[in-house]
Amino acid sequence: MQKRWIRTAATGVACLGAVAVTASPAQAAEPHHWMYTNDSGANGARVDFWPRGDEVKLCDKQSDGARADLKIWNVTKDPDQVEYDLQASGDEVCATRGEVLEQPFNLAEGDCFRFRIRLLNNGNEVDGSRDIAQWRNHNNSTENCDRVD
Repeated sequence: MQKRWIRTAATGVACLGAVAVTASPAQAAEPHHWMYTNDSGANGARVDFWPRGDEVKLCDKQSDGARADLKIWNVTKDPDQVEYDLQASGDEVCATRGEVLEQPFNLAEGDCFRFRIRLLNNGNEVDGSRDIAQWRNHNNSTENCDRVD
């Protein structure tokens, strides 16, 4: 059975503890979600999502040749259409999107979004690294959606 590492928190920095992710002062008090890849040993990648501002941050946690890959779908609107994707590669290298008023980065308020994080090495998915979560885009709360695999 695969172990799931999904976290949600009302206070981003306070709940992160020893995890090395820096939040801006505005993010520190905002509700947010986070999840790691499911690879063995140290976690290879992490995604953070702050519903207020629709900010998504993807970080590669290791310099091991694999890169972090994230895809986001709006499962309320069209579960088969990717809203957008991000990639980051290198030790603590991050890619961030949000605070943008045009599509696809302005995620619909109240809708459920599927986040799929994984590691890619030479274009191939690293075995066991994929993880999936569905989070509702509510500005003032951290709410999961029913999961569909």
